[in-house]
Amino acid sequence: TTAARGVLIGMLGRFAVWVNDLAKRHMLAFGATVTGMKYGVADYLVQSKEISDAKAKGEHVSFEWRRNLLLCSFGLTYAAGPGYLVYTKIYPRLLPGKPVITAVCDSFFQTPLVYMTQYYVMADFMKDATSSSAGFRPLGEILSSGLATWKANLAEDWPNQQLFWVPAQMLNFCFVPLHFRMPYMAGIGFFWSIILSTCRGNTMDDSKEASSQSQQVVHLTASITTDADAITVNTAVATSAV
Repeated sequence: TTAARGVLIGMLGRFAVWVNDLAKRHMLAFGATVTGMKYGVADYLVQSKEISDAKAKGEHVSFEWRRNLLLCSFGLTYAAGPGYLVYTKIYPRLLPGKPVITAVCDSFFQTPLVYMTQYYVMADFMKDATSSSAGFRPLGEILSSGLATWKANLAEDWPNQQLFWVPAQMLNFCFVPLHFRMPYMAGIGFFWSIILSTCRGNTMDDSKEASSQSQQVVHLTASITTDADAITVNTAVATSAV
């Protein structure tokens, strides 16, 4: 038993070293892949719960593959674009050794102004891309529509982003190595992905007002934040140890 435990620990150690090396050598691809997969899995779990609840009530709800595609593609493109530049290039150069200021700037400015605007614009783009009608609206119209949705939801989205991301990002910038920042965010952000899918997953659905889900945000965020903080600490410490 002792020998088997030693072999298992050795295998896990080698695997951790391999993952750490992979993340260093392929920082962009690694972070984008992990983040995209995370959003997809989170949305799958949320939709499965919604389908199960509807079935218990005698209602029929189908899995919305457009919604899942939106979450996956958003996570991938954000991590490969703005997220990569912000967390691995801009913050380390402009705010080195200032984790509190970095966390505040990220939560108060980057998340609502970059992250959420990209989500709502992508939702409008995916609406056209998966529509049965041929053709896309002009790019300007897509941008205008996405930004209008972002503006309408900003007053509800912004406070919940601060509640979740300020403590998470302070730990991120204090403890997590540079090459693991995007994967860390993918890990702790799994809880945020659940919130986003639950509360804004129906953004593309014209027959459902996304704002009708907004009352779930505060309760869901509050219930998740405590567990998320605990997992964040464990994740940050474990990552630093690697």
